[in-house]
Amino acid sequence: MFGPPWNAIKRAFNAFVQGIAEARRLRRAYDELAGMSDPELRDIGISRADIPAVVTGTYRRTQPRISDFASSGRPKRVAIAGPQRATARPRSR
Repeated sequence: MFGPPWNAIKRAFNAFVQGIAEARRLRRAYDELAGMSDPELRDIGISRADIPAVVTGTYRRTQPRISDFASSGRPKRVAIAGPQRATARPRSR
């Protein structure tokens, strides 16, 4: 109705609103994880120092821990909080 300049303003405003909504979502996720005790964080496989990376989706565990292996010596499935989930693959026989 008002032409391209108004469309650009509308797109900019929508991007601004979406950015605020995303920031609020990240803050809620951060606060929820930060409110957990250290044993609870350990149960889900992260430490307190990992919280920012988990919330932003950049968390990558570099090496499996000893506790990730079942008594048979095979890795057990490990769920990682966040957008991606990873599982350890069992060794082939």
